[in-house]
Amino acid sequence: MNKKANLLHQILVQLILIALIFGLFYLSTMAKANSRVVKQQVLEKEIALLIDSAEPETNLYIYKLNINGYINKIILKNSSVSVYVDEYSLSKGYPFFTRYNVSISEDQDKFIIYIK
Repeated sequence: MNKKANLLHQILVQLILIALIFGLFYLSTMAKANSRVVKQQVLEKEIALLIDSAEPETNLYIYKLNINGYINKIILKNSSVSVYVDEYSLSKGYPFFTRYNVSISEDQDKFIIYIK
């Protein structure tokens, strides 16, 4: 009887340890997925894809306050779009490929991207 109790005790301890390790991995993954860097990269990619698929004489309106945070500025430079969200100053940018001229202007509550 003592062997069965000892075996059951070992299995319970191992299950608890596995659950703790799984929980830590889950929490660290969720923290990374909800970070500002990921939200900034998502916005850069979405804007680049919108520019890629836009026809000439199109205006894209990107509001400063959106689900991914507050956009401080958008920079179009060397066929790359950089978005700065919630005063996060580091941005690698995301490339876009279009044969049209692309420019940007800032309004009070939105950015307007002109494709000509």
